[in-house]
Amino acid sequence: MKLRDLLKKLTQQGAVYGVGEMAGRAAGFLMIPIYTAVLITEDFGRLQVLFVMHQMGQMTADLGFMAAFMRWYGLAKTDEERKNTVVTISAGLLAATLLASGLLASLASPMAKLFLTSTIYTRYVQLVALSLGLRVLSTMANTYLRLRERPVLYAFFSLGRTLLSLALVLFFVLVQKQGIWGVLVGEAIANAAALIVAIFILLPELRGKFIPSYLVEFLNYGLPFVLVNLGAFALLSTDKLILSGKGLVSETGLYALGGKLGIALNVGIIWPFTLVWTPTMFSIAREETEEEAQRLFAKIFTYMAGLLLWAGLGLGLLAPEIIDLVSPPEYASAALVAPFLILSYVIYGFYRNFQVGLNILGKSRRLASSFLIAASLNLILNLILIPHYGMIGAAVATLISYTVMAGLVLQASQRHYPIPYEWWRVGKLILLTLGLYIAGRWLSPAPGYVLSQFVVKAALLLIFPIGVMTLGVLTPGERRRLVGRLRRSRAAKKREPGAEEE
Repeated sequence: MKLRDLLKKLTQQGAVYGVGEMAGRAAGFLMIPIYTAVLITEDFGRLQVLFVMHQMGQMTADLGFMAAFMRWYGLAKTDEERKNTVVTISAGLLAATLLASGLLASLASPMAKLFLTSTIYTRYVQLVALSLGLRVLSTMANTYLRLRERPVLYAFFSLGRTLLSLALVLFFVLVQKQGIWGVLVGEAIANAAALIVAIFILLPELRGKFIPSYLVEFLNYGLPFVLVNLGAFALLSTDKLILSGKGLVSETGLYALGGKLGIALNVGIIWPFTLVWTPTMFSIAREETEEEAQRLFAKIFTYMAGLLLWAGLGLGLLAPEIIDLVSPPEYASAALVAPFLILSYVIYGFYRNFQVGLNILGKSRRLASSFLIAASLNLILNLILIPHYGMIGAAVATLISYTVMAGLVLQASQRHYPIPYEWWRVGKLILLTLGLYIAGRWLSPAPGYVLSQFVVKAALLLIFPIGVMTLGVLTPGERRRLVGRLRRSRAAKKREPGAEEE
């Protein structure tokens, strides 16, 4: 695959995935004011606990079958192998989901009493168990559409489920006045409808054979991803829980708000890239020689690093203005933690790229161990730093943990699948970003001069691509292609009707 074609594919498909993901999240955010308006505080808290149960179930119930599906289907060389993979994965996922949902349903009464204060909420937990099973089974269609490179259908499928859920929840909560139960019923019906659609999407592939030996391989590869997911959950939640547990409730809110800017980087760039990149890297490994595949992987990391650093620079510089725009003045100090958390997500984007070799070779246990080490380190650092430095300590702990995790994965991957990363180029990009960020902190006008601050920071952002052009980050070939593209674009504008008169 030519690098130009690969970049075009990643850009176009990533944009479609990104629009679908952001639209889905936006629809979810629309429900927050509705929940807070119709539910009393205690019920809103119970709903959040039920959502956490659902989220934890999603992260563990599939036993890593979706990760195995992505790898085996992506590396399969014949239609027969692919169909056998789909059938075997489907059977394994069904068994795993029935086990997880059944276990949660059987524990519904004690969990309702422990987490929701009363056994009268037992049926709520049971409904979550049912909805969880439907959701996990339907996500197989999402993975399949990624593997088949159908981003538009993927976006419609994901967004359709979200919009149906939104409409049903509005009906049951606002019209039927069913409160928490109405939210859960709406989600369950939407997940059931999504599963029906998913079956039709997968139907052409459900003509293979169930291969028991495949199932053993899938579990050996996939089970460590359960630990990866649990480690990810710990990394995302430990800091807030400890901040809150130390009585720093207000700082917990400020910390969460500052973290939203890092999450924006994940939602807007990292996750859409991951959706298209994961199946693409397996197809590259299948179709190209190892040397050519590794060359392409190195190039993609360089470009991704540049994009993440530029976007992270923009969010870091404009963090105070963004926070002032979306929140009252008392939230302004959230900007203090934003740079640390934005940089953490930049490094997380690097980590996503460093996974390539371990994923291709099926060494999922190394990924799991890196997450568990990072999560353990994060817990220790939070316990040490938060009592002395509050939310700043939590932000530093997060940054260190993500850096260690990325470093461990890079080291393990390079040992087994060495990729010739272009560190000299990435190093220049990092130094350029650091220099511009420091300049932004030094040159920023005094507080109150909002327009002047914005102009200075916008100018620094525009200097980034100029620096890329002038500091030798681009290769001569890349520079020639970029100049040629700019000239063609200028010539096309001159040929537009009315250009002469202007």
